[in-house]
Amino acid sequence: MNQEQTSQEHFDPKTYDRPLFFLPNEITLLIFSFLAQQDKINAARVSRVWRDAIYSPSLWHEAILYNVKGFKNNILSRLSQVEFLDARASGISDEEVRLLVIGPAGKTLKVLDLSVSHQLTNECLIYIGQHCVKLEKLFLEGCNKISDIQPLEMLVGRLKTIVLAYNENLGNAVFWNLSNFGDRIIKLDLDGCPLISDAGIECLAAHLHGLKYLAIDGQGINDKPVISIFENCTNLVLFSMSFCENLTDVFLNGLIRNLCPSLKYLRLRKGATFTEEGFCQLFEHLTLRGYSFISLDLSECTNVTNIALEHLNQPQLRRLNLDWCWSVNDSNILEILKKSPKIEELFLTGCDDVTCESLVGEKIASLKILNLFSCRMVRRNIICDVSKSNPDLYIIDYYGEVYKDGKKIGLMDQVFIKEEKVELMVDGRERWGLLNIGT
Repeated sequence: MNQEQTSQEHFDPKTYDRPLFFLPNEITLLIFSFLAQQDKINAARVSRVWRDAIYSPSLWHEAILYNVKGFKNNILSRLSQVEFLDARASGISDEEVRLLVIGPAGKTLKVLDLSVSHQLTNECLIYIGQHCVKLEKLFLEGCNKISDIQPLEMLVGRLKTIVLAYNENLGNAVFWNLSNFGDRIIKLDLDGCPLISDAGIECLAAHLHGLKYLAIDGQGINDKPVISIFENCTNLVLFSMSFCENLTDVFLNGLIRNLCPSLKYLRLRKGATFTEEGFCQLFEHLTLRGYSFISLDLSECTNVTNIALEHLNQPQLRRLNLDWCWSVNDSNILEILKKSPKIEELFLTGCDDVTCESLVGEKIASLKILNLFSCRMVRRNIICDVSKSNPDLYIIDYYGEVYKDGKKIGLMDQVFIKEEKVELMVDGRERWGLLNIGT
């Protein structure tokens, strides 16, 4: 028996205090750092030694604590070096936020997501404003008890992204508080905040000139304040406005006059007062300028008609949403796809006159999702024929069932498209999330 065999026989890994006994602790931690969060959690179950290594704070610069019941002491100790913390729907309280940020994490946090934490009040923002000295992005979507963001003024010069969507108690004061940030705020989401009025939008346009991503609730908002956004915020990449029911063709003309080259994602939802003529002028202007969006959402704009769509020429368009645009029919669906050769997603929910017969036998190389939910005139055999001709295409039928390569594969809220970085829901909700200002 040689010396090597002898040493192996007497080797006992239990006597070692490192999980990978041949390597220094620094190398072991480096290896573990490449694991995704769930893989780390699984690895921590291997042994006590592995668990101690896995839960080293240096491995938790990014953490997701979705739907946990508050922050326990052991969690706080593991998060002492966290930079990105996703604690959505975590049920945490103001006091637990205080304990988190007064500790070491307050000096390292750059991104903090506390969305859908219904217990949080204005008090938690005082702690965040005082202690999160490096915070760049803050997500408070659906935190309905928050009504005053003045404490965040302490983060002027650092905070760049603020998501306050669906906080029903936030009003125009949010803009007075944000006015001191000036050009620093790049991304702002106030969708689902119905108390904001024209005066608040005018304040936004006057002070937040650095905005690149903006989402607002359009209830009660009129043409002039929204036009002023495009006049002053000339770096906009994404503009999303829901409930555009008070906007008219005056806004569309203002958009034409102030259309900036950087704007690539446009959402104008429920713009029932826009006319067919207004859309014709907008689409003609886009074509004349050679201007193309990447994503265009005109859902529930009922005067987007076939006549208007004849003028739509968007060679870079990848996502077009025409849900509940009742005037759209089958005559120019194929023409849309030909004029937009890069289109990947086409949403036609509730378009009762669409049959998709024009797509039978056509090869549509770029199209990945065709949403025909609640389209009562589309027959099942047409869906099968189109999907067989385009085996990479996912088609959603009237009932929300998904077809691929001629076969039914599941419901639209259960089927995902696997891409290199992320799985995308077929019905488009997660895909819009990639364009959302929070990313």
